[in-house]
Amino acid sequence: MLRTLYGTVIMSVIIALTAPFLTGIANVYLRTQEIDPLLFAFFGGLILGVGMGIIFRLNATTGGADLIAELVKRSGLNLTMGQAIAKKFYSV
Repeated sequence: MLRTLYGTVIMSVIIALTAPFLTGIANVYLRTQEIDPLLFAFFGGLILGVGMGIIFRLNATTGGADLIAELVKRSGLNLTMGQAIAKKFYSV
């Protein structure tokens, strides 16, 4: 559970540090170009995916749904983190 606390704190700090930079880039882009929501969605998903991948690679969680998936994984079921998250969301 210490890794979960560490992952939650680090992710929050990184978001707080990068938000002004990314918001500035978005504001410049919005003033000079046409708005393309698909491009914003793509890069948002890419950044989120890389961050979550790093956290999961270190066997940590962010304290959300992945914490439940980690507990299911540790309960003895032979599942990876991705499989546990997918099974949780498919069961809802």
